[in-house]
Amino acid sequence: RIVATLLLLIGLGVMTTGEWAREAIRKPFIIYGYMYSNGVLVDEVDQLREQGIAARSAWVNGDEADPVVLGEQLFHAACQNCHSRSGYNGLDGRVARWDEEFTSAMIQRLEYTRRLMPPWVGTPAEADALAAVLMTLKPAQVPLPSNGEEVFEVRCGSCHTLYDTNPIIELVEGLSGEEIDEFCSDLERDYMPAFTGTDEQRRQLADWLAEEAGGEVSR
Repeated sequence: RIVATLLLLIGLGVMTTGEWAREAIRKPFIIYGYMYSNGVLVDEVDQLREQGIAARSAWVNGDEADPVVLGEQLFHAACQNCHSRSGYNGLDGRVARWDEEFTSAMIQRLEYTRRLMPPWVGTPAEADALAAVLMTLKPAQVPLPSNGEEVFEVRCGSCHTLYDTNPIIELVEGLSGEEIDEFCSDLERDYMPAFTGTDEQRRQLADWLAEEAGGEVSR
């Protein structure tokens, strides 16, 4: 019985690992190059972004005025296949230190900011509504970043590391804190959300990055 139990556990472990690897390798697709993991076809993305999720989903009432109620419907239609509110693959921890504007901007750039996720296929207004409901998942008391390294973790860490994957140090090497601060004040691109923290947080981030990159801090 001991040997049989051991072999059963090994078999289950191998199967689980294989399934996890298969899912991870093919993401963000179900059918590579044809259908995303949310059931949206690749050639439907542009049309859905123009029409919105409400126009194509039986779960979403596009006339709903309350953004949180609309956001709940959008969560059910667009996110619940893979995510829970809390627990396994929960979103509460991911948005705990984000503000609503930053959350909406990240949602609209999923194909750039989260490599394993399909692109957002709703309108900007729908992204705002989804961000509103995600903000209700945050803990009541969330400590704000108190230094540049913490600001980097909250604002940049989803996409960048300092030296390894997508290293940010290469972008700021040799720049002063003042120059980095000016750059961060105009970050918004198709692939990058704007910096929505406070001016003080932006200065903290800029000086920390300048110090790490060997540049001159602004103060």
